[in-house]
Amino acid sequence: MIRPALSVSTRVTALGAAFDIRRGDEETEITVAHNAVLVEIDDPKHTQLRLNEAERVGYSSADNLSEVTAKDAATALAWRRGPLVLDNAPLSYVIEEIERHFGGQVVIAGRRLSDRRTSGTIATSDTFAALAFLEHALDLTVTKIGPLVLLRN
Repeated sequence: MIRPALSVSTRVTALGAAFDIRRGDEETEITVAHNAVLVEIDDPKHTQLRLNEAERVGYSSADNLSEVTAKDAATALAWRRGPLVLDNAPLSYVIEEIERHFGGQVVIAGRRLSDRRTSGTIATSDTFAALAFLEHALDLTVTKIGPLVLLRN
C-alpha cells in the first residue's frame, strides 16, 4: 500500500539525469544516479535544492527536508533489477518495500522492532523468501495467518 508522504506540491526537474524517487509511508526520498536534479517544494518558503550525482535527500511533512547525504546510486537503483539492497535499513523500511509486492499485510509488533536495522540483499518479488531472510537475520518469529503476517521478537 503506497501512501503519499508529501502533503505539498513537489517538482523534480531532471538536468540530464538519472534519478530515483521513493515514496514511503512517512518520507519521500530522492536519489541522483547521474548528473543532477532540481527539487522544488511548494511550501511556505518555496524550498529549492539542487542534488548532484550520488546525493540523496528526504522530505516528510513532519520534518521537512533532511540533510543532503551521499548515497550509492547503484544501491538506490537496484530495485530496477529486482533485489532490494539494504545498508543498515530499519525493518519498517524493509517491510514497506516488501508490501509493494505482497497481496497481504505485514505487521511489525512494536516500535522497537520496527526500528531494528539490517543489511543485505532481498528479492522482494518472493515475499516469503524475504521474510525468511529477515526471520534468520534478525532472529524474529514470523507468523502467517491467511493474508496477514506478524513479525515479533
